[in-house]
Amino acid sequence: MNEALGDKWRWIYPNHSATKWDLMKSLPNGQRQAFNVDFRPQMDNQVADYTLMPVGLLLALESDTSIHIYGWNRLLCDEEDEDTITLEAGDMLLFRGDMIHAGASYDKKNVRVHAYLKRDDDEDDGDQDTYFVPILGDHFPTFADAAKKKIKISEMTGNAEV
Repeated sequence: MNEALGDKWRWIYPNHSATKWDLMKSLPNGQRQAFNVDFRPQMDNQVADYTLMPVGLLLALESDTSIHIYGWNRLLCDEEDEDTITLEAGDMLLFRGDMIHAGASYDKKNVRVHAYLKRDDDEDDGDQDTYFVPILGDHFPTFADAAKKKIKISEMTGNAEV
């Protein structure tokens, strides 16, 4: 996949390669994802340089693939600051790895590809994962629920029970 799609992102992220590819499937009437980031937010002065940041990639295999995004705060999710990006089949969305987002729920089955892109010179494999984000407001599942039960995002999507 890196060879097939790499030229599609290297014009803006010339030193990044995908380190993990996931085929994601949502069933009809499943729950939306919990609020999350794909990479742990970095707390240094280089966060303004997007070329140094890890990147999330979403490739729509079907039309009406959607992702909810939440403002520019990388540490706390404000549900009232939600925007939705909808992709058509073949569209690819690149986003900062520390952008707060949540996969949408669907009325019909939806299949898409998700990837994690890291700089080629980044040897730290420990920060690539899905991290829950604390939220403002009442919404289930909450960060506290996830932390208390030590469950993964994959267990909190769809109709899985915890």
